[in-house]
Amino acid sequence: MQGNSSLPGSVFNHSSPFYKDIYAGNPALDDSQFASYGYFRNNFNDIASSFVLLFELMVVCQWHILGQGYVLLTNKASHLYFLSFHLLTVIIILKYASIAAAAAK
Repeated sequence: MQGNSSLPGSVFNHSSPFYKDIYAGNPALDDSQFASYGYFRNNFNDIASSFVLLFELMVVCQWHILGQGYVLLTNKASHLYFLSFHLLTVIIILKYASIAAAAAK
């Protein structure tokens, strides 16, 4: 998973014993929509969390807010990652899958 290797540990401070339940104090996320919605568990810190995050992106669960949180944590190139994943899965794959399913009826 590209996101897992390029963005690991961006949201949580793994040295904290309660890192899954608390905000790690990253000042880059202060006053962001990412923080206000509490999307700290949506991360690339492990493979299971990565699958959950990518599934949320695929079903268009506020992908722009998730992407903006990672832009604040890393750089603008991560927004390109989220946008390209959204375009690839939602616009191209799911659209053609629905067309193929309708044609099969």
